Amino acid sequence: MKIAICSQSNNTEATVDSRFGRSAFFAVYDDAVKQWEFIGNQQNLQAAQGAGIQAAQAIIDEEVGILIAS
Repeated sequence: MKIAICSQSNNTEATVDSRFGRSAFFAVYDDAVKQWEFIGNQQNLQAAQGAGIQAAQAIIDEEVGILIAS
């Protein structure tokens, strides 16, 4: 299973980002292989609209089963 966490940077010591659609990165942990991957979300940081929908699509594309967001 993959778990995604909204993150302010692309490392495991980063702070959880309080925003979903405009989160800087998504930290994705794959429990099957015990590895982290970081997905950049830069295209949505300054989006006028649709940031949440586009971010959700990125999470779906990565086949994430759980999303942790504040």
